[in-house]
Order: sequence, then structure tokens, then C-alpha cells
Amino acid sequence: MRGVSLLLVAVACDAPPKPAPAPAPPPPPPTSVANVTTSVELQWSNVVQTDGCFFFSGPDGRDDRLQGTATLERNGTSIRLRVGTAEFDGTYRGSELTLLRVSPHQFDGDWLALETINGTYTEKVMRATYRYHECQAAVQCPGRCEIRADLVLAR
Repeated sequence: MRGVSLLLVAVACDAPPKPAPAPAPPPPPPTSVANVTTSVELQWSNVVQTDGCFFFSGPDGRDDRLQGTATLERNGTSIRLRVGTAEFDGTYRGSELTLLRVSPHQFDGDWLALETINGTYTEKVMRATYRYHECQAAVQCPGRCEIRADLVLAR
């Protein structure tokens, strides 16, 4: 008997090559950060302060007199206001701003002055409400002496 061989040949068909994946899109350009420094004049109005008190800071502060020309610096959402040696730091989002300052003072012991400025800043004008409270170390906070006022800072 003769041997019968069976030869099977598999023919592989090459499929067309798959296209290369699309390259990743380039990263978005960095968002521009607004860096603005400007000089502004402080304009106080509707100042209401507790009778019989003196104040460490404020429009007529003993240690920090917040009057005259100030420097306003904005870097993205961070904002800083400098009036003389007093510095307020805070945030600026949209046109809304919030600034805070806590400063130590001395008068028959240790005190802290807590100041906030909240308002809007648009088109070279900041319109805000200023609040001042103070606390004597180891005594109830806030104390009885406070200031409330409207504040405009304009070029």
C-alpha cells in the first residue's frame, strides 16, 4: 500500500493594516492670569463706630490709619490691598472680592484687630463694605468696639 500524504497548506491573508491611532490633541494653552497692580484712592463714607472707643486701625486708626493712596495687586484670583504698612489679603472671583486682615496691637496687653472688606471690583472702581472688630487676649471676642463703613477705591 502506498502511503497517502495529505498536505494542507494554510494560506494566511494579511488584513489591511489598521490605521495608526490619532495623535493626542495638544494641551490647551495656559489660561491667562491677570496680573494687575494699580494705585487707588480710599474714599470712606457712612462710617459708624462704637462711641467711647479708639481703634487700632481704620479710617482714623491709632496704629494704622487707612487713608490716602493704596496699592491694589491682583494675580488671578488672589488680591492684596496695601495701605501704608497695612496689608489685606483675599480672593477675587468674577467681580466679587473678599479681603481680610488680622493685626496684633498693644494697649494694656495684647489685642488683635480683625478687618474685612467685601465688595465688587470692576472697571477701575472697588465698592465695598468695611468691618472692624477687635479682641483682647483671653477676653471674649469680638469686643464691643467696632466700625462699619462703606469704602470706595478708585483711580
